[in-house]
Amino acid sequence: MNKALRPIVFAGTSISHEDAKEILDVKYSRPVFRCDIQKAVKRGYNVIGIIDGIFFDKTAVAHKEIIKAIKGGVIVVGGCSMGALRASELDTYGMIGVGKIYEWYRDGVIEADDEVAVATNP
Repeated sequence: MNKALRPIVFAGTSISHEDAKEILDVKYSRPVFRCDIQKAVKRGYNVIGIIDGIFFDKTAVAHKEIIKAIKGGVIVVGGCSMGALRASELDTYGMIGVGKIYEWYRDGVIEADDEVAVATNP
């Protein structure tokens, strides 16, 4: 029996949730940071999109956390900012990268974390 897809997307600095919902009507959460992926999996989400993430004032989402979700059968997709960075680092483990920023990371056009950093107000 096929399991129903239950998606969640972590975003909020590159695109507002309202604008994102006009593109794809799914559950949106604030930008991702450490332990959010495992919490989403525990809540039953089996498709996880990462657009934005926190990595200055909180600990960034861990590679191991994403790999564990993928090994557990969760589809993890990343693009734009933190999502593109993590996807370029983890596509060999099954993370799906999308978009131009992902392609730039994958192809070595850009390399540093700060090239996708978005400043936010605390």
